[in-house]
Amino acid sequence: MNIKFFIFLLPFVIFSPDVFTQEKISDKPDWQAFFDKHQATGTILIVDGRGSTEKVSVYDRARANQCYSPASTNKIPHTLFALDAGIVKDAFQVFPWDGVKRE
Repeated sequence: MNIKFFIFLLPFVIFSPDVFTQEKISDKPDWQAFFDKHQATGTILIVDGRGSTEKVSVYDRARANQCYSPASTNKIPHTLFALDAGIVKDAFQVFPWDGVKRE
């Protein structure tokens, strides 16, 4: 899977509130190479719940502890949900505007 995909999905993953306070977090400074390769700033946190103990790996723990608004990136997973549910036929389906101006 492409690293950009992981970086994009991070805002949509829901973590338990204590995920960053646990001692089992493994810092991964070597993951910086993926960000450098694409001149990107960001963080990635992976929670592996397989097995009897949860494993947490993170690059840039300080940034991962900060909240950021996902802004328009919510449109992408919502589009995928609508396609998967059959609400939207394809990328070419047109939804007419109702004429109501909104903020």
